[in-house]
Amino acid sequence: MTHEDVEATNNIAERAIRPAVVMRKISGGSRSERGARTFETNMSVIQTWKMQDKDFFEEGMKRLTEFSHS
Repeated sequence: MTHEDVEATNNIAERAIRPAVVMRKISGGSRSERGARTFETNMSVIQTWKMQDKDFFEEGMKRLTEFSHS
């Protein structure tokens, strides 16, 4: 590896998508293109907030309130 500060594996990314993989397996996957898009967007937001140490419900309520006032 040429950059010592860069992880040599993709373990962090694999662990980040694991909840989505488990949920997809339990639910039987998406049954439509729209459902798949909605799921991937929601999981992206959830994981981003998790990585930023933000509470999902607190952040979600804040965003919904902002949206309703716009």
